[in-house]
Amino acid sequence: MDNQPNPTPPPSGPSESSSSRSTIAGIVVVVVLLGFAGLLVMANFQGAVNDNPVGKGPLKKSAGKSKNKGKNKADHAKSKSAKVPLDRLLVDGPAFERPAAPAGAYNVVVVIPTAVRKDHLTPYGAADNLTPFLGTVGARGARFADVISAGPFSRYATWAAFTGQYPAALGVVEPGSAQDLRVLPDSVETLTEVFRKSGWTTWGVTANFNLNSSTGFAQGFDRYRDSQPSGFAPDVRLEGPAAVAVSLQLLKDRSAPDAARPFFLMLDLVDAHPPQRPLKELVEKFDKGVPNALYRASVNRVDGFVEDLWKGLGAMGYDEKNTFLVVVGDHGEGLEDPKHHGKSHGRYLYETSVDVPWLVMGPGISAGRVVEGLAGSTDVMPTVLGLAGLPAPEGIDGKSWSAALTTGDPRTTRATAISDTWYFEANRAAIFSPTMACQKDFGSQFVETDTFVDGCFDRKVDPTFKEVKPVTPLLAELETWRAAVTPKVMEIPAIDAPREGKAGKSKEPGKAGGGKAPGKAPGKAPGE
Repeated sequence: MDNQPNPTPPPSGPSESSSSRSTIAGIVVVVVLLGFAGLLVMANFQGAVNDNPVGKGPLKKSAGKSKNKGKNKADHAKSKSAKVPLDRLLVDGPAFERPAAPAGAYNVVVVIPTAVRKDHLTPYGAADNLTPFLGTVGARGARFADVISAGPFSRYATWAAFTGQYPAALGVVEPGSAQDLRVLPDSVETLTEVFRKSGWTTWGVTANFNLNSSTGFAQGFDRYRDSQPSGFAPDVRLEGPAAVAVSLQLLKDRSAPDAARPFFLMLDLVDAHPPQRPLKELVEKFDKGVPNALYRASVNRVDGFVEDLWKGLGAMGYDEKNTFLVVVGDHGEGLEDPKHHGKSHGRYLYETSVDVPWLVMGPGISAGRVVEGLAGSTDVMPTVLGLAGLPAPEGIDGKSWSAALTTGDPRTTRATAISDTWYFEANRAAIFSPTMACQKDFGSQFVETDTFVDGCFDRKVDPTFKEVKPVTPLLAELETWRAAVTPKVMEIPAIDAPREGKAGKSKEPGKAGGGKAPGKAPGKAPGE
Protein backbone atom coordinates (compact mmCIF):
# COMPACT_ATOMS: atom_id res chain seq x y z
CA MET A 1 0.00 0.00 0.00
CA ASP A 2 2.82 2.42 0.80
CA ASN A 3 4.25 2.02 -2.73
CA GLN A 4 1.05 3.02 -4.54
CA PRO A 5 0.54 6.63 -5.51
CA ASN A 6 -2.12 8.61 -3.68
CA PRO A 7 -4.43 10.25 -6.28
CA THR A 8 -5.91 12.63 -3.75
CA PRO A 9 -3.18 14.45 -1.78
CA PRO A 10 -4.26 15.83 1.56
CA PRO A 11 -5.47 19.43 1.48
CA SER A 12 -2.73 20.52 3.88
CA GLY A 13 -0.03 20.55 1.12
CA PRO A 14 2.03 18.46 -1.34
CA SER A 15 3.37 15.07 -0.54
CA GLU A 16 6.97 14.61 0.69
CA SER A 17 8.07 13.24 -2.70
CA SER A 18 6.50 16.17 -4.55
CA SER A 19 8.18 18.63 -2.18
CA SER A 20 11.55 16.97 -2.74
CA ARG A 21 11.13 17.21 -6.51
CA SER A 22 10.30 20.91 -6.22
CA THR A 23 13.35 21.53 -4.00
CA ILE A 24 15.66 19.69 -6.39
CA ALA A 25 14.23 21.58 -9.36
CA GLY A 26 14.82 24.86 -7.53
CA ILE A 27 18.43 23.97 -6.79
CA VAL A 28 19.00 23.03 -10.42
CA VAL A 29 17.61 26.38 -11.56
CA VAL A 30 19.86 28.27 -9.13
CA VAL A 31 22.93 26.29 -10.22
CA VAL A 32 22.18 26.91 -13.89
CA LEU A 33 21.69 30.62 -13.27
CA LEU A 34 24.92 30.85 -11.27
CA GLY A 35 26.79 28.95 -13.95
CA PHE A 36 25.44 31.25 -16.65
CA ALA A 37 26.41 34.30 -14.63
CA GLY A 38 29.89 32.85 -14.16
CA LEU A 39 30.28 32.36 -17.90
CA LEU A 40 29.29 35.98 -18.48
CA VAL A 41 31.86 37.19 -15.94
CA MET A 42 34.61 35.07 -17.49
CA ALA A 43 33.69 36.27 -20.97
CA ASN A 44 33.83 39.88 -19.85
CA PHE A 45 37.13 39.34 -18.06
CA GLN A 46 38.72 37.66 -21.07
CA GLY A 47 37.49 40.46 -23.27
CA ALA A 48 39.06 43.03 -20.96
CA VAL A 49 42.57 41.56 -21.02
CA ASN A 50 44.48 42.07 -24.24
CA ASP A 51 47.58 39.95 -24.85
CA ASN A 52 49.18 42.63 -27.03
CA PRO A 53 51.94 44.09 -24.80
CA VAL A 54 51.70 47.50 -26.42
CA GLY A 55 47.93 47.86 -26.20
CA LYS A 56 45.69 49.88 -28.47
CA GLY A 57 42.60 52.01 -28.00
CA PRO A 58 41.80 55.14 -26.00
CA LEU A 59 44.59 56.36 -23.77
CA LYS A 60 44.29 57.91 -20.37
CA LYS A 61 45.70 61.40 -20.46
CA SER A 62 48.20 62.12 -17.79
CA ALA A 63 51.90 62.21 -18.19
CA GLY A 64 52.22 65.85 -17.30
CA LYS A 65 50.50 65.89 -13.94
CA SER A 66 48.44 62.78 -13.42
CA LYS A 67 44.89 62.74 -12.06
CA ASN A 68 45.73 59.15 -11.16
CA LYS A 69 48.37 60.14 -8.65
CA GLY A 70 48.02 58.53 -5.27
CA LYS A 71 45.60 55.83 -6.46
CA ASN A 72 48.00 52.90 -6.14
CA LYS A 73 46.15 51.46 -3.14
CA ALA A 74 42.95 51.11 -5.09
CA ASP A 75 44.86 49.70 -8.02
CA HIS A 76 46.52 47.12 -5.77
CA ALA A 77 43.16 45.99 -4.43
CA LYS A 78 41.60 45.68 -7.89
CA SER A 79 44.58 43.89 -9.40
CA LYS A 80 44.53 41.02 -6.91
CA SER A 81 41.80 39.39 -8.99
CA ALA A 82 42.36 40.70 -12.53
CA LYS A 83 44.83 42.46 -14.76
CA VAL A 84 44.19 46.02 -15.81
CA PRO A 85 43.33 46.18 -19.55
CA LEU A 86 46.49 47.06 -21.42
CA ASP A 87 45.07 50.10 -23.20
CA ARG A 88 44.58 51.64 -19.76
CA LEU A 89 48.29 51.28 -19.04
CA LEU A 90 49.30 53.70 -21.79
CA VAL A 91 49.50 57.29 -20.60
CA ASP A 92 49.70 60.29 -22.93
CA GLY A 93 51.17 63.58 -21.79
CA PRO A 94 49.36 66.84 -22.50
CA ALA A 95 49.93 68.57 -25.82
CA PHE A 96 53.08 70.66 -25.66
CA GLU A 97 54.63 73.25 -27.97
CA ARG A 98 58.30 72.52 -27.55
CA PRO A 99 61.20 74.45 -29.06
CA ALA A 100 63.64 73.07 -31.57
CA ALA A 101 66.31 70.86 -30.02
CA PRO A 102 69.93 72.04 -30.15
CA ALA A 103 71.63 71.39 -33.48
CA GLY A 104 73.22 67.95 -33.58
CA ALA A 105 71.50 66.85 -30.37
CA TYR A 106 71.95 63.21 -29.39
CA ASN A 107 69.34 60.68 -28.33
CA VAL A 108 69.45 59.41 -24.74
CA VAL A 109 68.39 55.97 -23.52
CA VAL A 110 68.31 55.26 -19.77
CA VAL A 111 67.85 51.64 -18.65
CA ILE A 112 67.20 50.86 -14.98
CA PRO A 113 67.80 47.20 -14.11
CA THR A 114 65.90 46.85 -10.85
CA ALA A 115 67.45 44.77 -8.03
CA VAL A 116 70.66 43.97 -9.92
CA ARG A 117 73.72 43.68 -7.70
CA LYS A 118 76.81 45.41 -9.00
CA ASP A 119 79.13 42.52 -8.14
CA HIS A 120 76.99 40.28 -10.39
CA LEU A 121 77.87 42.27 -13.50
CA THR A 122 80.79 41.41 -15.77
CA PRO A 123 82.26 44.96 -15.91
CA TYR A 124 82.42 44.91 -12.10
CA GLY A 125 84.31 41.63 -11.78
CA ALA A 126 81.67 38.94 -12.34
CA ALA A 127 82.26 36.09 -14.79
CA ASP A 128 82.42 37.00 -18.47
CA ASN A 129 79.39 34.87 -19.32
CA LEU A 130 77.16 36.38 -16.63
CA THR A 131 76.42 39.73 -18.30
CA PRO A 132 78.40 39.71 -21.57
CA PHE A 133 76.55 42.62 -23.18
CA LEU A 134 77.05 44.91 -20.19
CA GLY A 135 80.66 43.78 -20.28
CA THR A 136 80.78 45.13 -23.83
CA VAL A 137 79.16 48.40 -22.73
CA GLY A 138 81.83 48.79 -20.06
CA ALA A 139 84.62 48.02 -22.53
CA ARG A 140 83.35 50.32 -25.30
CA GLY A 141 82.13 52.96 -22.91
CA ALA A 142 82.76 53.95 -19.30
CA ARG A 143 81.76 52.84 -15.83
CA PHE A 144 81.58 54.55 -12.48
CA ALA A 145 83.53 52.66 -9.82
CA ASP A 146 81.64 53.71 -6.67
CA VAL A 147 77.99 54.78 -6.88
CA ILE A 148 75.84 54.94 -3.75
CA SER A 149 72.09 54.64 -4.23
CA ALA A 150 69.99 57.21 -2.40
CA GLY A 151 68.00 54.34 -0.90
CA PRO A 152 67.60 50.56 -1.11
CA PHE A 153 64.17 50.52 -2.78
CA SER A 154 63.04 51.43 -6.28
CA ARG A 155 60.79 54.45 -5.94
CA TYR A 156 63.16 56.29 -3.68
CA ALA A 157 66.33 55.59 -5.67
CA THR A 158 64.80 56.32 -9.08
CA TRP A 159 63.21 59.55 -7.93
CA ALA A 160 66.64 60.64 -6.72
CA ALA A 161 68.17 59.78 -10.12
CA PHE A 162 65.48 61.68 -12.02
CA THR A 163 65.29 64.75 -9.77
CA GLY A 164 68.90 65.16 -8.63
CA GLN A 165 67.58 65.50 -5.08
CA TYR A 166 67.27 63.31 -2.03
CA PRO A 167 63.57 62.33 -1.92
CA ALA A 168 63.43 62.63 1.87
CA ALA A 169 64.25 66.32 1.54
CA LEU A 170 61.23 66.61 -0.78
CA GLY A 171 58.96 64.90 1.72
CA VAL A 172 57.88 62.27 -0.77
CA VAL A 173 58.74 58.99 0.94
CA GLU A 174 56.31 57.56 3.46
CA PRO A 175 57.60 55.78 6.59
CA GLY A 176 54.98 53.06 6.43
CA SER A 177 52.38 51.39 4.29
CA ALA A 178 50.80 54.75 3.42
CA GLN A 179 53.70 55.43 1.04
CA ASP A 180 51.21 55.39 -1.84
CA LEU A 181 49.94 58.76 -0.61
CA ARG A 182 53.33 60.16 -1.51
CA VAL A 183 53.64 61.47 -5.03
CA LEU A 184 56.35 63.40 -6.80
CA PRO A 185 55.57 67.09 -6.16
CA ASP A 186 54.78 69.27 -9.14
CA SER A 187 57.33 71.76 -7.88
CA VAL A 188 60.11 69.31 -8.75
CA GLU A 189 61.53 69.42 -12.26
CA THR A 190 62.52 65.98 -13.49
CA LEU A 191 65.15 64.79 -15.94
CA THR A 192 62.36 63.96 -18.39
CA GLU A 193 60.85 67.43 -18.14
CA VAL A 194 64.16 69.12 -18.88
CA PHE A 195 64.57 67.05 -22.03
CA ARG A 196 61.00 67.74 -23.12
CA LYS A 197 61.19 71.50 -22.69
CA SER A 198 64.56 71.45 -24.51
CA GLY A 199 63.12 69.92 -27.70
CA TRP A 200 63.43 66.15 -27.19
CA THR A 201 60.48 63.79 -27.46
CA THR A 202 60.14 61.67 -24.33
CA TRP A 203 59.06 58.04 -23.98
CA GLY A 204 58.96 55.73 -20.98
CA VAL A 205 58.19 52.11 -20.14
CA THR A 206 58.17 50.70 -16.63
CA ALA A 207 57.74 47.12 -15.52
CA ASN A 208 57.95 48.39 -11.94
CA PHE A 209 54.63 49.44 -10.37
CA ASN A 210 56.56 51.72 -8.01
CA LEU A 211 57.15 54.03 -10.99
CA ASN A 212 53.60 54.02 -12.35
CA SER A 213 52.02 57.31 -13.37
CA SER A 214 49.97 57.28 -10.15
CA THR A 215 53.18 58.15 -8.28
CA GLY A 216 53.80 61.23 -10.41
CA PHE A 217 56.88 59.74 -12.05
CA ALA A 218 55.39 59.94 -15.56
CA GLN A 219 55.39 63.72 -15.59
CA GLY A 220 57.14 65.07 -18.65
CA PHE A 221 56.76 61.94 -20.80
CA ASP A 222 54.97 62.29 -24.13
CA ARG A 223 53.84 58.70 -23.76
CA TYR A 224 54.37 56.39 -20.80
CA ARG A 225 53.57 52.69 -20.35
CA ASP A 226 52.59 51.78 -16.78
CA SER A 227 53.10 48.30 -15.40
CA GLN A 228 50.33 46.19 -13.97
CA PRO A 229 49.81 47.62 -10.47
CA SER A 230 49.79 44.28 -8.64
CA GLY A 231 53.46 43.67 -7.94
CA PHE A 232 56.27 41.61 -9.39
CA ALA A 233 54.69 38.19 -9.94
CA PRO A 234 56.03 36.84 -13.27
CA ASP A 235 52.53 36.01 -14.54
CA VAL A 236 51.40 39.61 -14.00
CA ARG A 237 54.32 41.95 -14.50
CA LEU A 238 55.68 43.24 -17.79
CA GLU A 239 58.66 40.97 -18.42
CA GLY A 240 61.75 41.85 -20.39
CA PRO A 241 60.80 40.73 -23.92
CA ALA A 242 57.49 42.58 -23.82
CA ALA A 243 59.04 45.65 -22.15
CA VAL A 244 61.65 45.88 -24.91
CA ALA A 245 58.99 45.38 -27.59
CA VAL A 246 56.84 48.15 -26.12
CA SER A 247 59.82 50.51 -25.95
CA LEU A 248 60.74 49.97 -29.59
CA GLN A 249 57.12 50.20 -30.70
CA LEU A 250 56.69 53.58 -29.01
CA LEU A 251 59.50 54.90 -31.17
CA LYS A 252 58.18 53.22 -34.32
CA ASP A 253 54.74 54.76 -33.78
CA ARG A 254 56.04 58.34 -33.60
CA SER A 255 54.68 60.90 -35.98
CA ALA A 256 57.01 62.20 -38.68
CA PRO A 257 57.62 65.52 -36.87
CA ASP A 258 58.42 63.64 -33.64
CA ALA A 259 60.73 61.24 -35.46
CA ALA A 260 62.70 64.22 -36.76
CA ARG A 261 63.55 65.23 -33.18
CA PRO A 262 66.04 63.60 -30.79
CA PHE A 263 64.39 61.33 -28.24
CA PHE A 264 64.74 60.45 -24.58
CA LEU A 265 63.73 56.89 -23.66
CA MET A 266 63.52 55.32 -20.19
CA LEU A 267 63.07 51.58 -19.60
CA ASP A 268 62.86 49.88 -16.18
CA LEU A 269 63.38 46.07 -16.18
CA VAL A 270 62.30 43.98 -13.15
CA ASP A 271 63.14 40.42 -14.18
CA ALA A 272 65.87 40.09 -11.54
CA HIS A 273 63.53 41.24 -8.78
CA PRO A 274 62.03 38.43 -6.68
CA PRO A 275 60.07 36.34 -7.29
CA GLN A 276 62.09 35.29 -10.32
CA ARG A 277 60.65 33.13 -13.07
CA PRO A 278 61.79 29.46 -12.86
CA LEU A 279 64.71 29.08 -15.28
CA LYS A 280 65.76 25.44 -14.96
CA GLU A 281 67.92 25.17 -18.07
CA LEU A 282 69.56 28.56 -17.60
CA VAL A 283 70.23 27.98 -13.90
CA GLU A 284 72.42 25.00 -14.79
CA LYS A 285 74.78 27.41 -16.59
CA PHE A 286 75.34 29.35 -13.38
CA ASP A 287 76.28 26.77 -10.74
CA LYS A 288 72.97 25.07 -10.07
CA GLY A 289 74.08 23.73 -6.70
CA VAL A 290 75.43 27.06 -5.47
CA PRO A 291 73.09 29.50 -3.65
CA ASN A 292 71.48 32.23 -5.75
CA ALA A 293 71.95 30.44 -9.08
CA LEU A 294 68.41 31.46 -10.05
CA TYR A 295 69.23 35.09 -9.29
CA ARG A 296 72.35 34.91 -11.47
CA ALA A 297 70.32 33.36 -14.27
CA SER A 298 67.79 36.18 -13.95
CA VAL A 299 70.52 38.81 -14.10
CA ASN A 300 71.84 37.08 -17.21
CA ARG A 301 68.38 37.42 -18.80
CA VAL A 302 68.27 41.13 -17.95
CA ASP A 303 71.60 41.55 -19.70
CA GLY A 304 70.10 39.92 -22.78
CA PHE A 305 67.09 42.22 -22.69
CA VAL A 306 69.32 45.32 -22.62
CA GLU A 307 71.18 43.89 -25.60
CA ASP A 308 67.88 43.25 -27.42
CA LEU A 309 66.88 46.87 -26.85
CA TRP A 310 70.19 48.16 -28.17
CA LYS A 311 70.04 45.89 -31.24
CA GLY A 312 66.46 46.99 -31.90
CA LEU A 313 67.53 50.62 -31.72
CA GLY A 314 70.44 49.85 -34.03
CA ALA A 315 68.07 48.43 -36.62
CA MET A 316 66.29 51.80 -36.52
CA GLY A 317 69.53 53.70 -37.10
CA TYR A 318 70.39 54.57 -33.49
CA ASP A 319 73.87 53.59 -32.29
CA GLU A 320 76.94 54.82 -30.41
CA LYS A 321 77.41 57.62 -32.92
CA ASN A 322 74.12 59.34 -32.19
CA THR A 323 72.71 57.78 -29.00
CA PHE A 324 73.84 57.54 -25.40
CA LEU A 325 73.08 54.32 -23.55
CA VAL A 326 72.99 54.85 -19.78
CA VAL A 327 72.52 51.79 -17.56
CA VAL A 328 72.16 52.67 -13.88
CA GLY A 329 70.94 50.51 -11.01
CA ASP A 330 68.33 51.55 -8.48
CA HIS A 331 69.33 49.13 -5.69
CA GLY A 332 70.97 45.76 -5.20
CA GLU A 333 69.94 42.67 -3.28
CA GLY A 334 71.21 41.14 -0.02
CA LEU A 335 70.88 37.48 -1.12
CA GLU A 336 72.23 36.51 2.34
CA ASP A 337 75.66 36.88 0.74
CA PRO A 338 77.08 37.59 3.23
CA LYS A 339 74.48 36.29 5.68
CA HIS A 340 74.09 39.46 7.77
CA HIS A 341 73.14 41.51 4.69
CA GLY A 342 69.70 39.93 4.64
CA LYS A 343 67.95 38.13 1.83
CA SER A 344 66.29 41.00 -0.02
CA HIS A 345 66.51 44.80 0.14
CA GLY A 346 64.74 47.77 1.66
CA ARG A 347 65.83 47.75 5.29
CA TYR A 348 69.59 47.36 4.99
CA LEU A 349 72.17 49.92 3.92
CA TYR A 350 75.05 47.56 3.27
CA GLU A 351 76.91 47.92 -0.01
CA THR A 352 75.24 44.82 -1.50
CA SER A 353 71.99 46.82 -1.44
CA VAL A 354 73.16 50.38 -2.12
CA ASP A 355 76.44 50.25 -4.10
CA VAL A 356 74.98 50.19 -7.62
CA PRO A 357 76.26 49.97 -11.22
CA TRP A 358 76.42 52.89 -13.61
CA LEU A 359 77.58 52.37 -17.21
CA VAL A 360 77.57 54.86 -20.10
CA MET A 361 78.27 54.29 -23.80
CA GLY A 362 77.85 56.74 -26.67
CA PRO A 363 79.24 59.72 -28.58
CA GLY A 364 82.50 61.00 -27.14
CA ILE A 365 82.62 58.49 -24.25
CA SER A 366 86.16 57.23 -23.78
CA ALA A 367 86.31 53.47 -24.28
CA GLY A 368 87.22 51.49 -21.18
CA ARG A 369 87.23 54.56 -18.95
CA VAL A 370 86.73 54.01 -15.23
CA VAL A 371 85.51 57.01 -13.26
CA GLU A 372 87.04 56.67 -9.82
CA GLY A 373 85.78 58.42 -6.72
CA LEU A 374 82.39 58.63 -5.07
CA ALA A 375 79.11 59.29 -6.91
CA GLY A 376 75.46 59.00 -5.96
CA SER A 377 71.99 58.52 -7.43
CA THR A 378 71.42 62.26 -7.32
CA ASP A 379 74.31 62.71 -9.79
CA VAL A 380 72.53 60.84 -12.58
CA MET A 381 70.27 63.73 -13.62
CA PRO A 382 72.94 66.45 -13.96
CA THR A 383 75.43 64.03 -15.55
CA VAL A 384 73.00 62.83 -18.23
CA LEU A 385 71.93 66.39 -18.95
CA GLY A 386 75.59 67.38 -19.21
CA LEU A 387 76.21 64.68 -21.82
CA ALA A 388 73.32 66.12 -23.84
CA GLY A 389 74.70 69.65 -23.48
CA LEU A 390 71.89 70.82 -21.21
CA PRO A 391 72.16 72.63 -17.87
CA ALA A 392 70.76 71.03 -14.72
CA PRO A 393 68.19 72.83 -12.55
CA GLU A 394 69.66 75.01 -9.85
CA GLY A 395 69.63 74.01 -6.20
CA ILE A 396 69.75 70.23 -6.64
CA ASP A 397 71.91 67.89 -4.58
CA GLY A 398 73.47 66.12 -7.56
CA LYS A 399 76.70 66.96 -9.36
CA SER A 400 77.55 66.46 -13.02
CA TRP A 401 80.40 64.12 -13.90
CA SER A 402 79.85 64.29 -17.67
CA ALA A 403 83.35 65.63 -18.27
CA ALA A 404 84.83 62.69 -16.33
CA LEU A 405 83.20 60.37 -18.87
CA THR A 406 84.76 62.05 -21.88
CA THR A 407 88.00 64.02 -21.91
CA GLY A 408 88.15 65.38 -18.37
CA ASP A 409 89.76 64.04 -15.22
CA PRO A 410 88.32 60.50 -14.80
CA ARG A 411 87.45 60.91 -11.15
CA THR A 412 84.84 62.62 -9.03
CA THR A 413 85.32 65.07 -6.20
CA ARG A 414 82.26 64.13 -4.15
CA ALA A 415 83.16 63.97 -0.44
CA THR A 416 80.07 62.10 0.82
CA ALA A 417 76.90 60.39 -0.38
CA ILE A 418 73.87 59.54 1.73
CA SER A 419 71.58 56.54 1.55
CA ASP A 420 68.51 56.32 3.74
CA THR A 421 65.40 54.21 4.05
CA TRP A 422 61.86 54.69 5.30
CA TYR A 423 60.93 51.31 3.87
CA PHE A 424 57.71 50.53 5.71
CA GLU A 425 58.79 50.25 9.35
CA ALA A 426 62.44 51.14 8.66
CA ASN A 427 63.91 54.44 9.81
CA ARG A 428 67.62 54.37 9.00
CA ALA A 429 70.34 56.25 7.18
CA ALA A 430 73.98 55.85 6.22
CA ILE A 431 76.65 58.22 4.97
CA PHE A 432 79.54 57.15 2.76
CA SER A 433 82.89 58.70 2.01
CA PRO A 434 85.37 57.13 -0.42
CA THR A 435 86.92 55.22 2.48
CA MET A 436 84.43 55.10 5.37
CA ALA A 437 80.73 54.54 6.03
CA CYS A 438 78.61 55.30 9.09
CA GLN A 439 75.06 54.07 9.62
CA LYS A 440 72.42 54.64 12.28
CA ASP A 441 68.93 53.46 13.11
CA PHE A 442 66.69 56.40 13.99
CA GLY A 443 63.78 54.43 15.43
CA SER A 444 62.75 51.51 13.22
CA GLN A 445 59.68 49.59 14.42
CA PHE A 446 60.23 45.97 13.44
CA VAL A 447 58.40 43.04 14.92
CA GLU A 448 61.42 40.89 14.18
CA THR A 449 65.08 41.67 14.87
CA ASP A 450 67.81 41.97 12.27
CA THR A 451 71.54 42.47 12.01
CA PHE A 452 71.73 46.23 11.47
CA VAL A 453 74.41 47.75 13.73
CA ASP A 454 74.88 51.44 14.47
CA GLY A 455 78.43 52.52 13.85
CA CYS A 456 81.19 53.32 11.38
CA PHE A 457 83.06 50.92 9.11
CA ASP A 458 86.16 50.94 6.93
CA ARG A 459 84.93 50.46 3.36
CA LYS A 460 88.30 49.46 1.99
CA VAL A 461 89.27 46.69 4.40
CA ASP A 462 85.79 45.75 5.62
CA PRO A 463 83.30 46.23 2.73
CA THR A 464 80.73 43.91 4.31
CA PHE A 465 80.58 46.00 7.52
CA LYS A 466 81.55 43.45 10.16
CA GLU A 467 83.94 45.37 12.40
CA VAL A 468 82.65 48.58 14.01
CA LYS A 469 85.22 51.40 14.10
CA PRO A 470 85.37 54.42 16.41
CA VAL A 471 82.80 57.08 15.56
CA THR A 472 83.99 59.62 13.00
CA PRO A 473 82.70 63.14 12.17
CA LEU A 474 80.75 61.46 9.37
CA LEU A 475 78.18 60.22 11.86
CA ALA A 476 77.54 63.75 13.15
CA GLU A 477 77.08 64.94 9.56
CA LEU A 478 74.55 62.15 9.00
CA GLU A 479 72.62 63.03 12.16
CA THR A 480 72.45 66.69 11.15
CA TRP A 481 71.11 65.79 7.69
CA ARG A 482 68.52 63.37 9.07
CA ALA A 483 67.29 65.93 11.61
CA ALA A 484 66.72 68.41 8.78
CA VAL A 485 64.75 66.07 6.49
CA THR A 486 62.68 64.15 9.05
CA PRO A 487 60.05 66.89 9.58
CA LYS A 488 59.51 67.02 5.81
CA VAL A 489 58.99 63.28 5.58
CA MET A 490 56.50 63.35 8.44
CA GLU A 491 54.26 65.81 6.62
CA ILE A 492 51.88 64.52 3.94
CA PRO A 493 52.49 66.84 0.97
CA ALA A 494 49.89 68.23 -1.40
CA ILE A 495 48.82 65.90 -4.21
CA ASP A 496 48.63 67.22 -7.77
CA ALA A 497 49.66 70.70 -6.69
CA PRO A 498 49.55 72.98 -9.77
CA ARG A 499 52.61 74.57 -11.31
CA GLU A 500 51.43 77.43 -13.49
CA GLY A 501 53.37 78.22 -16.62
CA LYS A 502 55.55 75.11 -16.60
CA ALA A 503 55.87 73.05 -19.75
CA GLY A 504 53.89 69.85 -19.75
CA LYS A 505 52.15 70.48 -16.42
CA SER A 506 48.48 70.14 -15.65
CA LYS A 507 46.93 73.31 -14.32
CA GLU A 508 44.12 71.63 -12.47
CA PRO A 509 43.88 72.58 -8.80
CA GLY A 510 45.46 70.07 -6.48
CA LYS A 511 44.19 68.46 -3.34
CA ALA A 512 45.73 69.87 -0.23
CA GLY A 513 47.19 67.35 2.15
CA GLY A 514 47.03 67.65 5.88
CA GLY A 515 49.89 67.91 8.29
CA LYS A 516 49.09 64.71 10.10
CA ALA A 517 51.92 62.25 10.50
CA PRO A 518 51.18 58.74 9.29
CA GLY A 519 50.96 55.86 11.69
CA LYS A 520 52.94 52.70 11.99
CA ALA A 521 52.80 50.38 9.01
CA PRO A 522 50.96 47.13 9.62
CA GLY A 523 52.31 43.93 8.10
CA LYS A 524 54.82 43.36 5.34
CA ALA A 525 55.51 45.22 2.13
CA PRO A 526 53.13 44.23 -0.67
CA GLY A 527 55.82 43.82 -3.28
CA GLU A 528 58.68 46.29 -3.19
